[in-house]
Formats: sequence, C-alpha cells, structure tokens
Amino acid sequence: MILRLKNIGKYFPIRGGLLSRVVGYVKAVDGVDLEVEEGDTYAIVGESGSGKTTLGKLSIKLLDPTFGSIEFMGRDVTFAKGKELKDLRRSTGIVFQDPYRSLHPRKKIIDIVSEPLIINGQDPEEAHKIAIEFASMVGLTKDLLYKYPHQLSGGQRQRAAIVRALIYRPRLIVLDEPTSALDVSTQAQILNLLEDLKKEFKLTYILITHNLQIVYHLANKVAVMYLGKIVEKGPVEKIFESPRHPYTISLLSSIPAIDYVFSGGKINIPRITPTGEPPSPTKPPKGCRFHTRCPFVIDICRREEPTLQPVEKDHYVACHLWQKINA
Repeated sequence: MILRLKNIGKYFPIRGGLLSRVVGYVKAVDGVDLEVEEGDTYAIVGESGSGKTTLGKLSIKLLDPTFGSIEFMGRDVTFAKGKELKDLRRSTGIVFQDPYRSLHPRKKIIDIVSEPLIINGQDPEEAHKIAIEFASMVGLTKDLLYKYPHQLSGGQRQRAAIVRALIYRPRLIVLDEPTSALDVSTQAQILNLLEDLKKEFKLTYILITHNLQIVYHLANKVAVMYLGKIVEKGPVEKIFESPRHPYTISLLSSIPAIDYVFSGGKINIPRITPTGEPPSPTKPPKGCRFHTRCPFVIDICRREEPTLQPVEKDHYVACHLWQKINA
C-alpha cells in the first residue's frame, strides 16, 4: 500500500464582515477513505466542484487536512514537517492542469525543471545535465530547454511539467487534468507518454479527470466523487460495466455513442439526466447529497447519509436504493 487516506476532510473558511470573521465553510472534501496500491493508476472523477482536485492535493500534502489522516508508504505523514515533509516531497510529484500557469514565466525551462534537484542539494551544472537527459525521454530537444514557457506549444509545456514532476524519481505522481488544456492529437501523445513513463519508472498515478474515456483506457481503479464525498469506487471494468450509483450512471450515460466508445458493446446502461444544479458545498443537503437531483430518490435518501457498502470484491457504493433492493 503506497497511500491510505482515512476519513480525510478539507474545509475552507469563508470570511465576511468588517472583522473578516469566519461565517461558514466550503466543505471541499468531507470524510473520504481511499487506498492506493503501488503501481495503480487510480482515477478520481466527478463534476467541477466535486472536490477531486482538493483530494489530489491532500494526497501528497500540498494541502493540510482539516481532519483525518494520511499514510504514505506505511508512515503517518498527516502532520509531517521539516525533514519528514521534505522526504515526502522527494517521493511525490504533481502535474497541474494548465502547464502555462504552472511554469514560471520568467525562467527558462531548464531552470524550472532542474530546480527540484538544486533545492535538494544537487550541483546546478549536474542538475542541468540530468534535466537534459530526462527531457530527451519525453521528446523535448535540448534547444527547447533554453526557451521560456511562452515560446513553447501547449504540448511542449506539458512535457516540461512532466519532466519537473519526474526528475527526482518520485514513487507517486498526481495528474490533475493533464490533457484538458491540449488539443486532441496532443492529448493522445501525452497519454501514451504517461503510460510509457509509468512502466519505465514503476510509477503510481492518481489521475484527476472529467474525461471518462481517458479513465477507461488508462486507469485500473476509479473513485466517483460528488460534493466532497466518494459515492462509488472500485476496479474500472466493474464500475463502467456495472455501475450502481445513479450519479455514476448519469456520468457514463452523458457520453455520446457510449457502446462504440467503450468497444465490444459491454457498456449497457440506462440514460439518466440529473435535474437541476449541484447544491452549494457550503451547505450540502442532509441525507444523500445526490438526492436533490436523483430520479430514483426514496424517503430514506432525504434523512440518512449512505455509507460505502461492498457490492462485490473491491467494488463499493453509497446508495440507499441499491442497499434496499439487495437487502
């Protein structure tokens, strides 16, 4: 087990008034359990605002949790500081959604990607040599390394971001929408590159995305998030071919020509269109958080929050209707 999150939560305070007092909280992640095995590509999916990016940042302690615990390689790193936190930083990395915003605009690419090595005590000249070596692995030529981010294409910038995350050989990398800012042809190149790097460096990925086609072809496990909660999780094949939560079904049914996209006609699910907009994460509804939009809502959904229950081995769902049907 490389990563274990136990009842993890992150609340962001909302301040108002003349004294900027806390008047409420955005409950971005609210009591999530997640276990990532070494070698996994674990996808986190959901609508915008579901909390998936916050969960990814919590996983590598770019954010401190409001409650819960984080275990990395068997060690509790929830309150890691100093050397312990520095060691964690060397073992984890992140590729952000927008490579242009995540790269320093006034630094050359070679200085950006070699910076993690220099911070950890590497000689700058040696760090530059390593940067050139890693850049060649991802298809960046030496001359591109001596340019500024605005002089590169979107795909080249994302390759530079991948080099920066990879250069100190981490064990776990968070991929936060790594292809959403790229055109379709470049997306395919980056995804193929990520697969090749995973095998070569024996990496573990947490993949944050809204693109379910990428999840189906790249990930082996998936967790579906809605309003700060995981509502279904398990192996990709089981979740995609036999989804149990109405929200998961609605996400899958939103894909045009789904049987064609997922080959072989294995995906055979009803079409569900949720009504209305997601509730505010500052005041999530009581009971099941999806009940205000669910076409199958029953009375208990409005009163009690469902817990994740096993459907079969490694497949879990938090849904009162499913539990009632299978009682």
